[in-house]
Amino acid sequence: MNSTLAKTYHRVVESLENLTFRRIVIVIFRLVVGFVLLRDGFLIVNDPYGSGIVAEGIISELGLRLLMPLSLVLAFIVGSFKVSVGCCLLMGTNVGVAAMNLIIYLFIEFFVLVKLDSPTSWLIARNVAFILLGALIFYWRKHSVKIYTKRTEWVIELYSFAFSVLFAAHCYISLPMLDTTAAKEGNSMKSAFLTEAKALGMDTAKVGRELECLADTGYSFVLLSRHLPDASTMRKDEINTLYEYSVGHGYPFVCLIGEEVTEDEMREYIIESKCAEYPIVKFEKSIIECVARSNPELLIMKDGTITRKFSAYKIPKLEDALGEELYGHQSESSTGRTILFSVIAYLLPLVVLLAYDYLIELLKWLIKKIVMKSKKS
Repeated sequence: MNSTLAKTYHRVVESLENLTFRRIVIVIFRLVVGFVLLRDGFLIVNDPYGSGIVAEGIISELGLRLLMPLSLVLAFIVGSFKVSVGCCLLMGTNVGVAAMNLIIYLFIEFFVLVKLDSPTSWLIARNVAFILLGALIFYWRKHSVKIYTKRTEWVIELYSFAFSVLFAAHCYISLPMLDTTAAKEGNSMKSAFLTEAKALGMDTAKVGRELECLADTGYSFVLLSRHLPDASTMRKDEINTLYEYSVGHGYPFVCLIGEEVTEDEMREYIIESKCAEYPIVKFEKSIIECVARSNPELLIMKDGTITRKFSAYKIPKLEDALGEELYGHQSESSTGRTILFSVIAYLLPLVVLLAYDYLIELLKWLIKKIVMKSKKS
């Protein structure tokens, strides 16, 4: 029995010392960890507003209320960090630095998860596993197959981080490129809200009664705000003009807010928004947080179905009846095509950088050949 265990142990040691085996294992580990990080990071930068709300909840649970104003910034940083480290691991660039950054981040995230009132066991287990994998990737970093040379590989992490920040900023201003909410364009708004209410364990009958303020037929406008005092009033003129447009064309217009507001807060909002006259109705905050990705967010409805969605920074200007306007019809743009364009926009500079990298290597090789040839002659 002992001899069998000893043989097994020696075989494992020999396998671990085998260079080919190490290279295969580190590539597999890099791809697995890199893909998971890239996916998680993309979901954050694709939805920075929703991720900021999640960050608020975590900060509140940890009792670090001083960091509450930085929740959105933290969402940007964490999402971009995950994307950049994931890309480095997938492409095999700056593997040692990426693995060390990963380990440090995972330790921080591990302690945060443990401190939460209701920690997710599988996330804690995944973090422990990824810390071990990250340590192994760092230990065997010299055996990792590289695409870029040391001259340019440091650029990848910085470029990926910067690209992710810009991507997150675009999604924050123009709404997520990939809509992961129940209230997608083309879906029934009431059905989406009731679905979220059921998932949150709310009284769907009560929520249904509260939704009676929404129009079921024809065109209508719905403005969503999770917290009215924090709602952006940068486009206050456009919202007021849109309300006047809705009144002129007979389209219902209602603003649903997630929290009760005091008279002073309402007065301040009305003053800031230049005498907003549209009706404001109290609704369930948690549902608004689940479906709205801007504060406020505008929905154009037709027969109870969401036709278009707009962030607070992209309020449209309308003149003709909605049936004759572009925004009165569902968007024909493909989400898949948009994401593919973003991937190409990310990869194109990296392809150019790779070509530059190998062109320099080729020139160095040619110069070396010429010098050696001249010495021989």
